[in-house]
Amino acid sequence: MDLPFPRRQGHAPGLLAIALCVAALTLSVAALETVSRTLAARERALSGSLLVRPRGTSGAAIAREARLVPGVAAVAVGVGPMDVACEGLPWRTLRLWTVDADLEAWRFAPPIPGLKLAEGALPQSPDEVVVGHELARAGGLRPGSQIWLGERAFRVAGIWQPGGLCAGNLVQLPSEAASLVGLAGRPAGAIYVVLAPGADPAAVLAELRASLRSAVALTPQEAAVEERRLERALTLWVTALGLLTALVAVPTGALIARPLEGGRLGRGMRAAWLAGLAGLFGLGVAWAVGAALNAGALRSHALTPLSFTPRVALLAVAWPAVAAGLGGTLALRRRAGEVGRLVRGAVAAGAVALAVLLTLLGGGLEESLAVALQRTATGNAGRLALSGRLSDPLLWRVQSLPGFLGVIAEAGGLAIEEGEEGWPGRPPSGLLFGLLSADGSTGVSVPYPVGLEAGRTFEGPDEVILGWELAHSRGLAVGDRISIRGRDLTVVGIRQRWPLDVLSPVNYRADVPLETYRRLSGDAGALDWITLLVPPVKDPQERSAYLARVREQLRDVQITDATHALQRVASAFPGGGTLSGDDPVARAQGLYQRLLFLCIAGGLFVSGVSVANALGPVCMEQQNEIGLVRLLGALPGQVLAEYLWSGLAIGGAGCLLGCYMAWQVVGALNASFLGSEALPALLLTPRLLAAVVALTVGASVLGAAGPGLQAAGVDVASLTKGPAWSRGRSAPGAPLRES
Repeated sequence: MDLPFPRRQGHAPGLLAIALCVAALTLSVAALETVSRTLAARERALSGSLLVRPRGTSGAAIAREARLVPGVAAVAVGVGPMDVACEGLPWRTLRLWTVDADLEAWRFAPPIPGLKLAEGALPQSPDEVVVGHELARAGGLRPGSQIWLGERAFRVAGIWQPGGLCAGNLVQLPSEAASLVGLAGRPAGAIYVVLAPGADPAAVLAELRASLRSAVALTPQEAAVEERRLERALTLWVTALGLLTALVAVPTGALIARPLEGGRLGRGMRAAWLAGLAGLFGLGVAWAVGAALNAGALRSHALTPLSFTPRVALLAVAWPAVAAGLGGTLALRRRAGEVGRLVRGAVAAGAVALAVLLTLLGGGLEESLAVALQRTATGNAGRLALSGRLSDPLLWRVQSLPGFLGVIAEAGGLAIEEGEEGWPGRPPSGLLFGLLSADGSTGVSVPYPVGLEAGRTFEGPDEVILGWELAHSRGLAVGDRISIRGRDLTVVGIRQRWPLDVLSPVNYRADVPLETYRRLSGDAGALDWITLLVPPVKDPQERSAYLARVREQLRDVQITDATHALQRVASAFPGGGTLSGDDPVARAQGLYQRLLFLCIAGGLFVSGVSVANALGPVCMEQQNEIGLVRLLGALPGQVLAEYLWSGLAIGGAGCLLGCYMAWQVVGALNASFLGSEALPALLLTPRLLAAVVALTVGASVLGAAGPGLQAAGVDVASLTKGPAWSRGRSAPGAPLRES
């Protein structure tokens, strides 16, 4: 007997959506696993020790002072990493590292404590080294292989595990071999203070901070604050993806189980089985994509960012299978009431909301990059930056050259409070800069325009201009007094807030006149950046000729234009800067545009499938009503329109909820990463919101079109034959006749 509706609703799109969610979830959990594993290994390795970061003083001098502190058993000084040029590898440089330790157990502490040997053994002689996992892969090195550093050959004794958060273009040498490669006398990267048994870590830390005036002492937890922030952000992302996967799997499981015969448990098991197969397919896709991502990260950053473990695979497959099994177990074979239909719509709206949230998070990062590059290009249109060996005579010479509109001289980067240099991220007190500028504008240190929100520029030596966050966090206003390094200064200006916090410390800096900075820092010749203000030139050939004339007059310094500023900004974004010398701007733009495209494509597909899964059972349950309405004269287009309006309502509600969630989550993330260099602030611009909402609503309407077309295509003639729709049996009573 021909039925106007098939007995089974197609669930292939739902299974494909599960596979897509599982692939994204697997990749995200793999990244989270890498960060969490690295942090856990670091904390285990640094248990019973403290970390000291030097500030412009030799590590040997700080080590001698630290050994005198009561409760200190030993000190290990990590020298490097020092970059050296290399050939025949994807990267331009290798990093050399060595440790000068009092204890044998610390002689080969890696740059990221907690790494274990994957192959081989630790060096036993000065001509043996340990190399990073990524270097061994790229160079085809094995224990016993030979590696050349300069004109000396070394034997590879061992290979570290993948570095996770640490670039693996690493060669670690015994301290006896440091002088052979130029490492001897280099600045210390980290100093590990090993505590004596029974020593109070808090007391030793306080004593170190009091006695080491040229270093900052940190606990292992304080040293990992940036990575912990990243871990929390990834955890939030994984949680949202997990909820989205469940909201897709539950209705898909119900759709699978609805037409099946048997008990609830059996139907739920069959739904879980199909969802598990879809999860396995998604897992395979994730492994293939992850291998490509790891290969790309190896070439560009010497990193292995994704760790695929059996736990990750089990979680990624079991989670949607359990959710689909639950949906299949709870699926009703009879008509659902109004409450049931409302629950289906709410689940679909929740899935749409989570898809919108994840899409906006990915798009917020791309918008941050686009806005930052646009502002940087605008702010540097008439600027040239000088770098190299800068001095006051050069500054006076530049000011006397014809054809320039002005000069900005800057120095700085010290912590406002002494003893905070070397703090992870930015110092809590903020950063101090010296500025010589006619209008108070910054130059190379802030490669984008940030004007004054209130106040004026300098008129005397005892004046300071504060960044927005620094002023508001301390409750300071124009006219207030502030003490910086023992000198009382008057706040004469407060800068505008720059939303992309990671790019520079402009929100946390205190600008003082250049001469005042030199007195406060004790460096009478401090001069780090010079910016030339030049007339705007639109013709590229005329601009090139102008740059050639400037370089002719200033041969002893390096001169860069807006292109260099754009590269600096792009390199500050995650994934922008590389070890291979690629253009950071093109790389960052391509990376974030692909991320946005994947987020949008995945979000639209999941939104459409969620709406279809919500309306499909409604279509199956209301076959009698639809047939009756058609017999009474309703047109197919009118039936279709009802479903399209339902899809529009679900998509609109999901978009509203998703935008609100994104607003809250982005605000929380930006507040959490305030002052951090790990992640730039996310921007939710009107164009991003409008584009995501419009596309998502369109996808929801298209998702509703499938059930709607099925309902609109009912065969009215077959209705006169009187089938019982739910079971396929003949209904009692006389059949209806078509008029």
